[in-house]
Amino acid sequence: MNDLNKDILVSGLFVTGLFGFVSGAYIVSSTVLAAATIFNSIGSLSKQKNEVVSNSSL
Repeated sequence: MNDLNKDILVSGLFVTGLFGFVSGAYIVSSTVLAAATIFNSIGSLSKQKNEVVSNSSL
């Protein structure tokens, strides 16, 4: 998943989670915000892993 697609996905999940929280759907909003956090973390972890691999080959 490229950066633009990931950013759109995370932003959409975040906005949906906030809307759910304001609407009173706390369980749904918690799940959606957790999904946004996981997708955001997966992207940053894969970038760090690629940097470590490229630096270790030096």
